[in-house]
Amino acid sequence: LYLCDADGAYRVTFAGGMTHSSNGIHFDGTTGYGDTHLDDNFTAEGNKHLSVYSRTDYTGTVCSIGTFQAGIASTMFLIKYASNDGYFRLSWGSSPDATITNSKGYFLASRDSSTSCEIYQDGTLKNTRTQGTGTGAIPYYIGANYNAGSAASFSPREYCFWSVGTGLSSTQCADLSTRVEALQVALGRNN
Repeated sequence: LYLCDADGAYRVTFAGGMTHSSNGIHFDGTTGYGDTHLDDNFTAEGNKHLSVYSRTDYTGTVCSIGTFQAGIASTMFLIKYASNDGYFRLSWGSSPDATITNSKGYFLASRDSSTSCEIYQDGTLKNTRTQGTGTGAIPYYIGANYNAGSAASFSPREYCFWSVGTGLSSTQCADLSTRVEALQVALGRNN
């Protein structure tokens, strides 16, 4: 797994239990995660996106990608956290952001304004909502959540794509969703 960036400085450091295969990476749900070494403050607070392609339908208190430190920042994906609630945080928030009935597929949240966040599942807009504020020099973890210095909320899902970057317009979100799905189909691993 590789995070694209201009200077080649960011790589994922994996720890704990997971299985890598041609389908992606399947975390064990108890110890496995990856440290991206990319801080939450890599870009302006109102200008970021996160996305993830999950190959597993699972309901539980697990994080697909995220970082959290009380009073500083909360940027994370908790897909199908409880019941059908999906939490997609791009700098704080406290209530469910979208109804998610199946956590398989491509999820994208983008913020290109100071407060408005769009949430997509498989290219379909699920919700537009107001997000809070707060960023910090704390890293994103994949397959778990960075929480005040250690990994937490470990995911048992299999993933085959992540992206982190600046905020995307609605058109760019649709284009990225189309391209990510085409890549998964070409690789024979779409849901």
